[in-house]
Formats: sequence, C-alpha cells, structure tokens
Amino acid sequence: MTVVTGHAAVRRRPAPGTGLDAALVGYLPTPGDLAALTGLPEHALSRDQVRTLLFPDGRAQLLEETATPLGTSGFICMPLFADELTSGADLAARSARAVERAAPLGARTVSLAGMIPSLTATATTSCGSCAGLRSSPSPRATR
Repeated sequence: MTVVTGHAAVRRRPAPGTGLDAALVGYLPTPGDLAALTGLPEHALSRDQVRTLLFPDGRAQLLEETATPLGTSGFICMPLFADELTSGADLAARSARAVERAAPLGARTVSLAGMIPSLTATATTSCGSCAGLRSSPSPRATR
C-alpha cells in the first residue's frame, strides 16, 4: 500500500531488498501508545501477539520504507516495546543485529532512534564492525 503525503510516498510493509539509502533502527511504542495510534483497545493484542504478527522469525524487521526525492529510508524495528528498553534486553547487541539487517537492504547510513544511543554506550562500537557500513567516530546531530 502506498500513501502519498506532501512530497513523500510512504510504502508500508515493503518487500525486503528493494533498496534503501538509509535506515533508522528503532522499537515499538508502549502498548498503550500503540493502542492509541491504531484505535484498538489497549488489551486487544498481547505483546506476544504483536511480536508474532510483526516479527515472525523473532528478529528485527523492515516495517516501513519512505521514498523522497532525496532517497529511500527504511524503519528497521526491533521486537521490543519502548517500556522494555531498560529491562536487561541486551539492547546494544540487539541494536547491532538490527543494524546488520540494514546493509543487505542497501543502507549506507544507519541511525539509532529514540533512547537507544543514550542507553547503549557501546552501540557505536558494536555496530562499527557491521559488514557494508561505515562507522562514524562521533555522533552528529542533524536538523
């Protein structure tokens, strides 16, 4: 399905391997926020049901792809909810594995979303060895 908003065409649930220029590694919102976003009752789906639907193999998945005149970026989502990030989920290793999924999709640049950078002091080091991607020595803020 393609949704056109302004100058961007957003394709949801794209076929893997369609060619990304950049990727964003992130996580799901809390179950309450997810329910509010989807319009479903908060307990309509359990965490495990959501994970089974979105992450059938238990690994991070490309959930959204956005094409703009500047290139194509994709959202690679880890099978974690926002309120699980600090629960000993080995976030640095999970983030590194999610970054590794971006390179075969063509991404030359990968960013870590939300709280991932501040919660994983070693994520930059862990991801620096990911095949096909260059590691930046220091994070840079962009507008």
